[in-house]
Amino acid sequence: TTSAPEGQQLVAAKSGSAASAYAEKRPVAAASAAANEARKASKKTFKKPKSKKENLKRSKRFTPKVDKKCCMARIWNQGKGGQCSNSKPSKGKYCALHRGALIHGAVDGIIPWEKLIAFEKVLQAERSNSSEVVRGRPAGIPPTPRAKPKIKADVASPTVAKKELATPRKRPSAAADAPPAKVQATPKKATSKMALIKSKTPSRSGPDNHIEVDEKKKVVTFVFPEDAAKKRFDIRLKSVGGRVNIGKRIAHMCLKNFGDKAPRAKVEKFLNDLVKSYVDAEDVPDDSEAWRLCRVNSMNDPSAAVGFHYTVKGGETIPFQTTIKAAGGYLEAERVARLCWAKFKKGSSKEAVRKYRDSLYEKISSAGPPAKKRAKKK
Repeated sequence: TTSAPEGQQLVAAKSGSAASAYAEKRPVAAASAAANEARKASKKTFKKPKSKKENLKRSKRFTPKVDKKCCMARIWNQGKGGQCSNSKPSKGKYCALHRGALIHGAVDGIIPWEKLIAFEKVLQAERSNSSEVVRGRPAGIPPTPRAKPKIKADVASPTVAKKELATPRKRPSAAADAPPAKVQATPKKATSKMALIKSKTPSRSGPDNHIEVDEKKKVVTFVFPEDAAKKRFDIRLKSVGGRVNIGKRIAHMCLKNFGDKAPRAKVEKFLNDLVKSYVDAEDVPDDSEAWRLCRVNSMNDPSAAVGFHYTVKGGETIPFQTTIKAAGGYLEAERVARLCWAKFKKGSSKEAVRKYRDSLYEKISSAGPPAKKRAKKK
């Protein structure tokens, strides 16, 4: 007989050997099970920190390299954390936008525990997506090599060889010497411009997949994906200076801001407000990459911004953003961000681009709201 602790050790040893044998026989299943256990264990860590020291330790994962010349407020930056790119005032640590409104805390301090959990959930989602099972095989495990089929050597028997030599060769017939008959090509079906646009655009999930451009009617249309009634909304290109990309951005914002069950009047009011806020001013070319990179991060947050990261030749990544409040609207904030991105591409420094952004802000504020400006022209 064995004592209770010794018996427990024997059971543990047996279970451990069985687990190792199972992992050797079925590595894919064992790895996926281990990944699931790690994912479950990581979900248990989303708890309120017990002390300020623990909060500071967990906040360091979302703290970038601090630039003392910039505002010391922490920003969301798509759940990765970052520092506000506005210049620091002569008195105080924070810019006018973040003075008294530190939603995500200071960049050199702790994050409020509710926001800290939100940051950690985004980080965990990125890690789980990177370790998902691909075609039944977790990441990091090489595929099992398949055995090559054995090919039998085609050895002709001597009797077959003799028969082949004995039989005379047949002369090719006249039909074989004749040139091949021409095959009539089937006529191509006429395709409309709308069909060509659909075929050229890649299939993507998300709002961009439900936006279409009708060049004949000169409108940009969009439909909510899961709407049973298929309510169609039109944006006339004439109202946005003929810019197709501006019409697409307005449609994208409407799809992102509202769900399928949103009242039509509410969506139309938001759409019309965006169209009225459009200003026909300097912008990047239609084929610029800035249209894809410089987009507003949130539609309902009063402190929303248009942020992007530009990587210079040396490998350094420069964070930059424009705010909705300073630009006076969503479309203007994205336009200013696109122009700043173009400046970075030409080789300008961050300080030069920041001064350029402030000059654009001054032009927008001196021009006044777009609606009043149009009323004066009329």
